[in-house]
Amino acid sequence: MKDSNHIPRWVTAKEYAKITGLSTQVLNNWRYEDRKNGRSEPRPGYPIYRRFGNCVRYFVEPELLCPALKTGHSEGAAVVRRKDGGGTEPPCPTL
Repeated sequence: MKDSNHIPRWVTAKEYAKITGLSTQVLNNWRYEDRKNGRSEPRPGYPIYRRFGNCVRYFVEPELLCPALKTGHSEGAAVVRRKDGGGTEPPCPTL
């Protein structure tokens, strides 16, 4: 069975902001600019998003969730020590 980090997924603006380090307000501003200029698709280089009813979801590639997947090997993806010093956690976050 494949790890869930290998599957592209749609996430909320809050989750996308946490993954990328952008603020949700920046994401809102970019969507507003697209809407204001009549774009049906985001500008090149900007996050891919879709509206599902009133909900906005952002498309996340597996490489964005776990950079070790981008290289094709697990260099730097060994088990990571937790910040509180107790135990270990997987190298790539799961949503």
